[in-house]
Amino acid sequence: MAKEENSIDVAVVMVPYPAQGHINPLLHFSGRLVSAAHNVSVYFVGTAPYLRQAKVRVHGWDPSSAANMHFHELTALQFQHPSSIEITADLIPLIAATAQIREPFHAFVNELSIKYRKVVVVHDDLMSYVVQDIQNVEAYRFHVGSACDTFGFHRETQAPMTETPPEAAEVLKKTLSSDSLLTPGAFEYRHMQESARKVFSGDIYNSNREIEGLFFDLLEKEKARGAEKVSCLGPFNPVSISEIRPRNAVLITKVLKIGVEVLNWELREEIVSADTVEKAVRTLMASEEGEELRERAKELGKRVKNSMMEGGGARKEFDLFITQITR
Repeated sequence: MAKEENSIDVAVVMVPYPAQGHINPLLHFSGRLVSAAHNVSVYFVGTAPYLRQAKVRVHGWDPSSAANMHFHELTALQFQHPSSIEITADLIPLIAATAQIREPFHAFVNELSIKYRKVVVVHDDLMSYVVQDIQNVEAYRFHVGSACDTFGFHRETQAPMTETPPEAAEVLKKTLSSDSLLTPGAFEYRHMQESARKVFSGDIYNSNREIEGLFFDLLEKEKARGAEKVSCLGPFNPVSISEIRPRNAVLITKVLKIGVEVLNWELREEIVSADTVEKAVRTLMASEEGEELRERAKELGKRVKNSMMEGGGARKEFDLFITQITR
């Protein structure tokens, strides 16, 4: 196949969770990968409706124009939408339905392993159950949320390996516990994903050390006891700061101080009034506080951009990842 004709001997299989906020970052990551690694073919897997949605909504590049970018359709998911207004409750049927693609995904990876010298899997952290059957394959878990969010969850559900420094502890105090964010079913599914993590080479975060270096350092210390790697290769558009990730909103508004809180999370079921929105917009665009926020965001943007340039920290980390998966 390709490896004889074009020296493409590595296949990377991207496994997104079937929701736009999860698909888009992984799709942008795929675009960067096929542009930078010419001996790699990327296979973006999913069901037809979500793949079609991803290709239509992607901005900044045309995934169909990339010669080494392929879309592979798996079995359509069969599930019933609940009537609940709770976001996390609405996700449960879809999350459970992803188990249906476990066998067809395993079969597809086996097919690729015959055609390529090496197969690498990058999967959303909510898809660990789907990929657990693969063997002799490097598997990386992709986090669409912040390192702050992940570190907070680890501290709640696992015995800490290191002491939490005061500055990080102060941030976590400002956030709600996962018990108050997730329904019992969602919490159980999250733990099921953790228990299914049988093949695992490292974590990839949709973020940048310039944005949350403190939490990346803490996660690396937590991982130091094993061979797992922590890589921050983003940010890839977009970063969710709503739905079930209010820690991300705290990161934006309280830690980085580059955003304005429109409505407190405890009031999430209330209708946001026009006056509330107007107040937030005026704070951002017509106040001294807003001017400071915008200037801070501008400076952070410059640092993140520089980190992605040749010689920057994020660029070096991305190049190292390519070296790891193609060796």
